[in-house]
Amino acid sequence: MQHPVFKLTFTMSNDNADGTQVYPYIGIRVTQNCWRVNVHEPIIWALMDYYKNIRLDKFSGSSNVTEAHPEIRIDLIDISEMRLKFSLEAAPAQRPHGIFGIWTPIIDTIGNVLKMQIHFRKVVCKNKFMRKSSVTTAITNRIRRDLIHNPFHLLFGVDVLGMTSSTLATLSKGFAELSTDGQFLQLRTKQGSTRRITGVGDGILQGTEALAQGVAFAVSGALTKPWASAREHGIIGFIQGLGIACLGFVVQPVSGLLDFVSLTVHGVGASCTRLF
Repeated sequence: MQHPVFKLTFTMSNDNADGTQVYPYIGIRVTQNCWRVNVHEPIIWALMDYYKNIRLDKFSGSSNVTEAHPEIRIDLIDISEMRLKFSLEAAPAQRPHGIFGIWTPIIDTIGNVLKMQIHFRKVVCKNKFMRKSSVTTAITNRIRRDLIHNPFHLLFGVDVLGMTSSTLATLSKGFAELSTDGQFLQLRTKQGSTRRITGVGDGILQGTEALAQGVAFAVSGALTKPWASAREHGIIGFIQGLGIACLGFVVQPVSGLLDFVSLTVHGVGASCTRLF
């Protein structure tokens, strides 16, 4: 069975002796608690291109009749609240070149928008007078005010937590590679391929494990690498092993710490996604 997503009621009165257009009632009722809107970026540019190619001059400018702007009166406007969860899948490769100018690097960094919450508040107005030509402007201003009233929803709709977690994970990998410890790198790769985080608890637990692992490898390397290298290459090997051990003693705990923060942030993001 199909159900309407919204109901529109629109009444107009013909009794307007003074030339005013009278609308006794305009109502919009949204039947769904929340709408999910998923948009792929190329669709936006295709619609903009379509709009630019419309020859509006065919519909205007050919008539010498002066357009009137009558006054309208709306006795009651009743529009229910509307909630949206807006997701945008970015596609920088299909974006018109230079469309964002100097802001392009920032837009590319932000990337996708995931379930951004947008709340349009309930509107109830009585005895509203305006020019017919100002209706579009009034609607646009109302939408703009509602968007401004939701700054935190707009901010958290951007996958800030996901970007932060990814950046920290990349930094952690870089520090791990500096240690040149093959066993440490192999273990990190294996754990990363099997890791599954569904909430903040998982993130903290696995992050703590990664931090302890980094410290353990650092301490173990400092105690064993110089002597293992000395047995193979003598005093030169001892010096080389000592240098590698000192480097690992610094970078491996840093890698573990970055993993801890990255996984914790990832867990927070997963919990927020489940809530919304």
